[in-house]
Amino acid sequence: MEYEEKALDIRLSLFGENHPDVATSYNSVGLTYGRLGEHKKALEYEEKALDIRLSLFGENHPDVATSYNNVGLTYGSLGNHKNALEYEEKALDIRLSLFGETHPDVATSYNNVGLTYGSLGNHKKALEYKEKALSIRLSLFGENHPDVAISYNNVGATLGKFGEYKKELEYEEKALKIWLSLFGENHPHVAKAFNNVGATYGKLGDRQKEIELRKKALNIAIRIGDANSAATLYNRVGRAYKSAGQQEIANDYFRTAAEKFRELGNEAQAEANLKEINE
Repeated sequence: MEYEEKALDIRLSLFGENHPDVATSYNSVGLTYGRLGEHKKALEYEEKALDIRLSLFGENHPDVATSYNNVGLTYGSLGNHKNALEYEEKALDIRLSLFGETHPDVATSYNNVGLTYGSLGNHKKALEYKEKALSIRLSLFGENHPDVAISYNNVGATLGKFGEYKKELEYEEKALKIWLSLFGENHPHVAKAFNNVGATYGKLGDRQKEIELRKKALNIAIRIGDANSAATLYNRVGRAYKSAGQQEIANDYFRTAAEKFRELGNEAQAEANLKEINE
């Protein structure tokens, strides 16, 4: 952040406000604020970048599409999904007009619009857009690519909203297979994928398979030192044992989850886990 803000100050002093490099700096600072969780500040800087790019390039330009997309994502992070959709659809329209259908940025926009429709509860539209993103990514990258894995997972999650758990499982297992082939077992995406697949087995009533896969996810999180994910996964394993009628084992996991959250300074989650213990 410090260096990005210095770059912005230098570019403003050299070029004034209305310059492509100044827009780039505003955008970079905004993205960094977003990563820090300061989404209101992120929006302020990303909107400045968008305004400059519109004044320089007009509507139909790749950088303008990028700015519309970034502003849309930030509105989504702030919980304003209607505004998010408006900006993300503008980004999609520009990218389609510039690149045609079969382009990575178009796939990204379809995916983002799909996610926002999901946040708005319109799962039919969400599925439509996420499937378009998946189709484009498969045609561009083939099966073994991170973006394809993301799309398989997103389509699967939406199918789950319709209660189609067998189809959800099929897509999530495809995502897991890709992550494993790309990164091996000890990777955050692999842990998340094992957890997702485990959760879906739980929805299908196979509690033992759910426990097995959620424990795999937990063990990966522990091995790679992902303390936040590990704390959450202790809880998820506990809930799986609870659903399987194994309350005493579940209680052990809830206690450990509470302890891990307390170590992370998250007292609210620690207390929530202790409340899940049933003696």
